[in-house]
Amino acid sequence: MTDVQLTAPPVDLDSRAERLLRLGLSAAVLIRDGGPEMARRSLRQLDHGELLDLATLLAGCVDIDRPESELLGWWLCRPVIPEHADERYGDAPPLQVGVHRV
Repeated sequence: MTDVQLTAPPVDLDSRAERLLRLGLSAAVLIRDGGPEMARRSLRQLDHGELLDLATLLAGCVDIDRPESELLGWWLCRPVIPEHADERYGDAPPLQVGVHRV
């Protein structure tokens, strides 16, 4: 009897990375235009694996030679949105995979 190994079809990692980067850029546009909560609601559309891959990809884009205050300035200055803001702000828009102007 021959052992058969079941494997997933090969994934084109470059195209996956490009797609995830476009999703990350879409989230960045949502943060700029609608605030971090809007981006968080949209990111919930991704499955756990995609979210981890996106976080890893975007972490690799961080210029680690810049001061933390510069990297986090936008977060520290954001407006505080109430915990139940979803009810007032409606559904989050879908993340877009197209080209974004950031």
